[in-house]
Amino acid sequence: MIHNDATKTCGQVAGNWVDNLEPGDVVLFADYPRYGDSDELPEPSPHLVFSKHFIEDSTFAILTTGTSISSPEQRPIDIHVAQAQAQALNAAGLTSPTSFNLHDRVIVCGDHEGYCLQPTGTAVIGKLAGEQLARLQAYRTQDRIQTNWKSCQWAAQHLFPRDASDLKAKRKWIIPIPYAVSEMAQSSTEI
Repeated sequence: MIHNDATKTCGQVAGNWVDNLEPGDVVLFADYPRYGDSDELPEPSPHLVFSKHFIEDSTFAILTTGTSISSPEQRPIDIHVAQAQAQALNAAGLTSPTSFNLHDRVIVCGDHEGYCLQPTGTAVIGKLAGEQLARLQAYRTQDRIQTNWKSCQWAAQHLFPRDASDLKAKRKWIIPIPYAVSEMAQSSTEI
């Protein structure tokens, strides 16, 4: 799913590259299992940046996981980067068809150890372009962005460790975004 020449360095503290992170960027991220106590990072996979938020002097990114396209049928909540769109695959840093489900979002801190830094010093491997970027922008309504911000704010206050001795734990946490009532009530045909 990713370019073979991508050299991964996972498990390190990410630097200032997060400051330049934008919606539509595709990052290489090793996603811990959401349930279980595994300390081992799995193989990294592409993740789409939905949004980025600053809360209490911390940066949080909202990511959605890239998976293999299992059906040619594209739902309104999916962004497919397909084989027929070679230019789009290349722009996104992908080598095989990939789908991003925009409802399956997670919160991670900006210095999460799951980011896999490239030789360039960033985890960004590409960016959505053209039709795919337009689909993302259409889906990123003000309500959804506000829901993400509120979710990040709540997670920063109640879930992420705040004690300096727990910073290592913070770099491992992945928090699923809860669906807001206002988001669930919106029509899926808006894209």
